[in-house]
Amino acid sequence: MSLAENLQISNCSKLVENRGRAHDSSNNALDIDLVRGVSPLFRIESRRADQIIDQVRDAVSNWRQIATELEISRMQQNSMARAFSALFVGHN
Repeated sequence: MSLAENLQISNCSKLVENRGRAHDSSNNALDIDLVRGVSPLFRIESRRADQIIDQVRDAVSNWRQIATELEISRMQQNSMARAFSALFVGHN
């Protein structure tokens, strides 16, 4: 592994560690930023990472409607809402 690759991994590891400290159960908005931040570690360019994030957003954008059609209770839906919310924070 080259010095540049080692530095990149080190920087990504520090980003994950710092984001982990800033993250708490009441605020998951950092998750998407974390995904973008570590994408180079997986050799995914930022533009491609954004495309993947957009694809996931599209795939789950109507999750509540589908859950309702499957007769999943409102209480169960609400318990899952935070799992999806990070995808849509600050996204129009």
